[in-house]
Amino acid sequence: MSNILSYPLIPVVSGEDLLIISDTSVKGNPTRSVRVDQIISGGGGGGGVLMVDASINGNAVSITGGPITISGILDFRFGGLSTQYVNGLGNLVTFPTISNPYVLPLASNGTRGGVQIGYTEAGQNYPVELSNEKMFVNVPWTNTNTNTTYDLTSIQNVNDVYVHLTGSDATVDTIQLVAGANITLTDDGLNNITIDATSGSSGTVESVGLSHTGNAFVVTPASTPVTSIGTLAVTMSGTNLEYINGAGDRIPLSTLPSGSVTSVASGPGITATPSPITGAGSIEVDYLGLDNVILSGGPLITDAVSGDYILLSEAKNNNCAHSLISDLPGYYTNFLVAADTGSANSVGQAETLTLTGGDSINTTNTAVGITTISLAYKSVVLRLQGNGSLAPTFTVVQNDLGSTLTMVKAGVGHYILSTSGGNGDFGSNVIAFIENPNEYGVAADVFPQVTTIRRKSATEIAVRSFNVGTGTAIGAAGDLLSAFEVCAEIRVYP
Repeated sequence: MSNILSYPLIPVVSGEDLLIISDTSVKGNPTRSVRVDQIISGGGGGGGVLMVDASINGNAVSITGGPITISGILDFRFGGLSTQYVNGLGNLVTFPTISNPYVLPLASNGTRGGVQIGYTEAGQNYPVELSNEKMFVNVPWTNTNTNTTYDLTSIQNVNDVYVHLTGSDATVDTIQLVAGANITLTDDGLNNITIDATSGSSGTVESVGLSHTGNAFVVTPASTPVTSIGTLAVTMSGTNLEYINGAGDRIPLSTLPSGSVTSVASGPGITATPSPITGAGSIEVDYLGLDNVILSGGPLITDAVSGDYILLSEAKNNNCAHSLISDLPGYYTNFLVAADTGSANSVGQAETLTLTGGDSINTTNTAVGITTISLAYKSVVLRLQGNGSLAPTFTVVQNDLGSTLTMVKAGVGHYILSTSGGNGDFGSNVIAFIENPNEYGVAADVFPQVTTIRRKSATEIAVRSFNVGTGTAIGAAGDLLSAFEVCAEIRVYP
């Protein structure tokens, strides 16, 4: 047994070195020695690791702090820059330079781009939502459509009748039935309107006679006309041995030109034996041939269909031929009528196509097969140009009134447009407005220019111009000076 008073510090301990221990398994706990590797690998509860160090491939990471034999920390540090990345070998590589990197733009009208969700609903503006990366809009829709019903009433207005349609939505539409020449309109107050027509002229037949040329007809009485009640009898005066020529005379059949057939040849539906026959021979008619049609007598039919045939005379070669009814010119079963809105309608043979005018539109059957569509108002369209201190010059673009238009100066910036004849062309139902494309501040646009137009009387329209920045025409500055055109339109409703 020895006493250890001191011992030096050694930096490295090996497994063969000895440690001094107290043996607690023996009474008195005697001192003993034991190898270091026996404590590490034996039943003392320790592991078998004597030293720890680390290494790594590449230059991206550096390791310090090893090897560790007792205690310590291994320090792993990346040695690159934010402009680099680590490849699969553990080395630092600089990111390639992108000359034009893509930047997602914001979406706008005409531009595809990025958008955000999260809009807060405001009134009838609803946000876009997502479901499985798909957009939708949730609209809390409630059907508020209601049907409008109308009540019809009519009222007499002198010679005309007004028909009122009063809707359940408080709207009122009025149709005026106007009595034309020789037409009488009568409203009985119970929504019944009677339309009576009277003849424009009347007279009495005093006598009826009949005259003719030729001798094929006899009229009885021959010369005395019927002056009250009677019958003019027309009878044939010939026999069955005569015919009537184009002059109305009886001609004996024996005077018709006659001759002899010298040759007969075979043709469609006809077989000549021999062919041609110049002497003796026989002629057979093929009634069942493709070029022949057998017509049997029958009753009059009124329900012909497209598959039926009709017998006709062919104009191009004067032959008698037959044709399907469906092949005749102008034959149709129906046709389609399409409009700006709504589905196309089919009009059949026995149906009528009705053209109905809409707002401010009239339709009139002006002749057989002709329907005229026209505006319900008359329009006057003018192009006005400045003329210094005089009345402006104007160009008539459209004049539905048909009367002559004149314009005179009534005062500074005040002009009167009149119609000739005092016919009251500008009735009480007149709408007038202007269209001025010029702009103040542009060097080419000289002011003052036309600013107002209104109806003054049944034959006059007042045109006013005002200087820029003022509300009235002041001195000569109020006259129409601009050489640029201003359009004016006057609509006259009935």
